[in-house]
Amino acid sequence: MKTSGMKALKQLGSIVATTVFLFLLGCSAPVTPPPTETLIPTPTQRLPPTSTPGTTRTPLLTPTTPPREFVLTAPPEGATVDSPVEAEGRVTVMPFEANLRGRVYDAEGRVVGEEPIQVRPDVEGELGGPGTFAGAIPFQVDATGPGQVEVAEISARDGSIMVSATVAVTLTSGAASVPPGESTQPAPATILTREGAIAHSLNLLREQGIDWGHDNANFAGVRCPDGDRGAFVAIGFSGIAQGYQFLYRVDDGEVVLADFISGPIDWGIWSLRDFETVDLIFPDLFPGEDDGDREVIEVTGAGHAGTGLWVDGYFKIIEITEQGIRVLFSGAHASINANPDGYERRYEYAYEDLDDDGVKEIIQTGEACQLEPGESGLEKTDCQPVERVFQFDGRHYVLQEEDNRS
Repeated sequence: MKTSGMKALKQLGSIVATTVFLFLLGCSAPVTPPPTETLIPTPTQRLPPTSTPGTTRTPLLTPTTPPREFVLTAPPEGATVDSPVEAEGRVTVMPFEANLRGRVYDAEGRVVGEEPIQVRPDVEGELGGPGTFAGAIPFQVDATGPGQVEVAEISARDGSIMVSATVAVTLTSGAASVPPGESTQPAPATILTREGAIAHSLNLLREQGIDWGHDNANFAGVRCPDGDRGAFVAIGFSGIAQGYQFLYRVDDGEVVLADFISGPIDWGIWSLRDFETVDLIFPDLFPGEDDGDREVIEVTGAGHAGTGLWVDGYFKIIEITEQGIRVLFSGAHASINANPDGYERRYEYAYEDLDDDGVKEIIQTGEACQLEPGESGLEKTDCQPVERVFQFDGRHYVLQEEDNRS
């Protein structure tokens, strides 16, 4: 019994000692752990910007030019359009040389019409600002059906589309052109005058939906090989660089449209940049034949096929035949591709009978240069002299080979 009491006292002592130790430990000052590094910034923290000595920190956002965008306001989506279709709209940035390309596509994606379209700036003389465009795109389809009208800015460097706008429309075939050989309305006395022949030619164009307002017109009274009297008319449109030639003849007291030719040349002016008018010329290419045996006319115009593409003093030498208008020769006094890696070619022409056979040759002389970017714009490089002789082969003038020249 005594032994048991002693064991109990020892256990109690151990418990008391342990309790005292824990009490003293709880009353002592708490131990604060060392601070730890915060890896993620709190909302009130700011990470200092880094910089390199000697450099200026550039803001991330800098002013930029407006994005190039098109808004095609006409024709409206789903409209039914005749040729030529009027395309109108706005651009946010003026294109190079203020020119766009207008195209019409049929249901299969084929190009059935194309014309350059001029852009006018909102502020005259301001480059890089917004502007408006308007132009007529002639097209030709065999039957009425779906299609698209597209206006695009074309890269002068590689010909790719930089930005474009397209609208879906229904294309109509419209009225067919007056077929050569069919009778027309005016009296012979009217068609044989300048005013009457030009007015009638414009009326024929308006009947086909072509009413852009002509800029220039040439007229000549002609005599056909069989002795019939007639009239030749060349009309030019500067807005879209388009031109038309008409040949009328008076047959048994009736006016007949003997021939009709259209193309992208504004007849009656020398250049689309200065609009100097030019008249018809009647070169005597066949001096060995009796006067009046051949009716030869030189008609001159100008063209603008796209961005930087200019043709000045473009001319055709035509002959009036029983079948209609025959082109003997065509050339240009200046052909310019004012783009990087472009060219500039300028020529003069002379008519001379070099071999004394009674038929004159056409002699072309001039200079052909490449165009490359320079300090003040495009500069001429690698200029080469040009001298060519064209000889009549019985129907047309063809380039004479070097070995055949005397």
